[in-house]
Amino acid sequence: MTSARGASLFVAAALATAHVGCSDPLRNAILELELVLPTSSLPDDTWAFVEAQPGEPDFLEPWPIDPDHPPGSQLDRLNATTEDVSLVATEEHPQISVRVRYCRTAGCTDPSDEFAPITGVRIAHPFYLGERTSVTIPIATIPPVLETLAPIDACEVRGCTDALLPTYCDELGAHLCAQ
Repeated sequence: MTSARGASLFVAAALATAHVGCSDPLRNAILELELVLPTSSLPDDTWAFVEAQPGEPDFLEPWPIDPDHPPGSQLDRLNATTEDVSLVATEEHPQISVRVRYCRTAGCTDPSDEFAPITGVRIAHPFYLGERTSVTIPIATIPPVLETLAPIDACEVRGCTDALLPTYCDELGAHLCAQ
C-alpha cells in the first residue's frame, strides 16, 4: 500500500504471500499482525478489511488502497476469527496506523461501506530493516462508528528473539531489533 507521502507499506494476506515471498529480507522489514476479530453483531454478512498506513492518518478519512490489496475476511456470527496479515515496509517508520473496516463486501466496495464501522490502532516503531516482528491485536466488538484502541508501544512489538518476553526492549529502552 503506498501512502500519499510516497512511503511504501504493503499489506499481504498470510496466504497471499506475493509481496512477502518476493521481498528481500535485508532491504525490507516485515510486521506480522495477528488480529483477533470479534463475532459479527451486524444484521448482514460482515467482512473485516485490514488497512495500514505510515504515520497518523485520520482513521475516518479515506486511505489510498493498493489495487492488489487482498480481500477482507468474512466474520463468523458465533466465533471470533483470527486474521493473519503481513505488512512489508521498505523503510523503518516511527509509527504506523492500522485500521479494520467492517464492511458489507469483501473489498469494502459497496457504497454503504463508505460509512462502515472502524477499529483503529497505532503501533510505535514496528519495523526494523532485515527483521521480522509481530503484534497481536485483540478486538472485542464491532464499534458503532469508530473505536481507537490503546496505542501499542515499540517495546510491545515482538521480535529478534524466539522467547516470549514481558518487554522487547533492554533496560535503556532500546528495542532488541535495534541492537
